[in-house]
Amino acid sequence: DEAFMKDLETGGRAKLLCTRCPFFIPFHDRVKIFRHCLERDRSDYYSQLPPQVRMNPFLSARTVTIRRKYILEDGYSKLDNLGQALKCIVRIQFVNEYGEDEAGVDGGGLFKDFLENLITTAFDTQYGFFCANPENKLYPHPSSSSVAAEHLNYFRFFGRMIGKAIYEGILVDVPFADFFLRKVRGKTNGFDDLQSLDKELYDNLCFLRGYEGRVEDLGLCFQVEQNNFGRVEGVELMPGGKDVAVTNANVVRYIHLMANFKLNVQLKTQFAAFMQGLQDLVEPEWIALFNDAELQELISGSEKGLDLADLKLHTVYGSGYSLEHPVIQLFWQVVAGFTAQEQALVLKFVTACSRPPLLGFRYLEPQFCIQKAGSGGGDEEEGDRGSDRGNDSMNNDGGNGNGAKQSRLPTAATCMNILKLPPYATKAEMEEKIRYAINAGAGFELS
Repeated sequence: DEAFMKDLETGGRAKLLCTRCPFFIPFHDRVKIFRHCLERDRSDYYSQLPPQVRMNPFLSARTVTIRRKYILEDGYSKLDNLGQALKCIVRIQFVNEYGEDEAGVDGGGLFKDFLENLITTAFDTQYGFFCANPENKLYPHPSSSSVAAEHLNYFRFFGRMIGKAIYEGILVDVPFADFFLRKVRGKTNGFDDLQSLDKELYDNLCFLRGYEGRVEDLGLCFQVEQNNFGRVEGVELMPGGKDVAVTNANVVRYIHLMANFKLNVQLKTQFAAFMQGLQDLVEPEWIALFNDAELQELISGSEKGLDLADLKLHTVYGSGYSLEHPVIQLFWQVVAGFTAQEQALVLKFVTACSRPPLLGFRYLEPQFCIQKAGSGGGDEEEGDRGSDRGNDSMNNDGGNGNGAKQSRLPTAATCMNILKLPPYATKAEMEEKIRYAINAGAGFELS
């Protein structure tokens, strides 16, 4: 409540509770505390800017042009140098594959789309900056220096982008390995954390620890081999380690040096750069409010998927639609019949984010809204996500009045979380058009 937040800001008992015993507080309440800290920080940051900017934060907005085909390269070159200025509003002007500006004005939706796609690209293991454990959870690639000479600058940028997503409450689908999340929380990894990096290595070291024979006969030394994109290199775990045999007397030391190298030493520079970027926007003490699993949920949202009942409960309607309207009844039937992946695509189509809000759709701003397409002075509004250029024929029935509304594809104003739904006559038609739209991968164009 307000008294608790004020006590938190003045360093009273609330501050002590959050610092020493955060897990005494329910998770959802800690999320609210976290959001309060972010808003307080944003207010403090703007208070240091010129008076005219404090009166109108949009004056501090940075507008950058991004080619969709080079979203990572352009994002890095245009945004990395902003540092803490990323706390301000960032607007995106997309350029499509033809070199033409996409006809969407960023009211927030374009930036959400940019951030989600940039992070998906940057953390793709094919780029080589990150790799995945057997559970497909991500951590920095130990040999990332082979990808780019300025790889540490990229990791700082990645940290800033994850920080920006957290700062703006934008959920991104990046599953981090548990040991990496633990380091983000400021903890030191130990032997048991090796399970989340390399379960096979962990099991082998456990076997070695309990080995009853002569360890010397296994032919091990204090050196580990690293695969640097096909080139194998030996790295000593201690000075002169390649000449030191592992014996029954020193096997425990070998096990802990190996775990420490894998978890902490080999990723030290990448992690430091990532944290430098993250902490430009998010304070370590705020992150300390959460455990590993909760921090992942803060970044990516719940893995439970879309709660359709919650979305339906907190959806508003306009332009003649209502919950009882036959078209809306058809819509909820269609979405209920979709797979979990398709439901996530519907959410992404409308809000530019495939994950639901952390505390439920009650906290989605603006509220999820469904309007009748073609009402309110036309559909060509700023920030519309429409079909791609090849779909013009599907949005045109030859000028046949009402038929045009019913045959066209749905569009969305993502900056306002508005779905513009034509009044389809049948469930089959609605299902076909919605499924086509959400899978089209379209950019932001006028409908």
